[in-house]
Amino acid sequence: MTVQKSTYDLLMTGCVLVGVHEGVVPIVMQLCGWGFHALAFPVLLPTPWMWTVSVLAILAAFAGLWYLDEAKKRAYPAGAES
Repeated sequence: MTVQKSTYDLLMTGCVLVGVHEGVVPIVMQLCGWGFHALAFPVLLPTPWMWTVSVLAILAAFAGLWYLDEAKKRAYPAGAES
């Protein structure tokens, strides 16, 4: 059973959204001194842990994107017809 290209694209979009929301948004909020954003988990943590969790979320998003991109390339080689 193969996964459709659109499913890979959807999963990659989810990785980007989670990486930005849980990684980039808390860092930007902390650096700019903006208000409280309760939907971003790292903001609820004490400062040293907030930085660590935010950076790990960004790294996990990049790893997920890389893995999904490689899986998509294996499933759908460049010269193959879709």
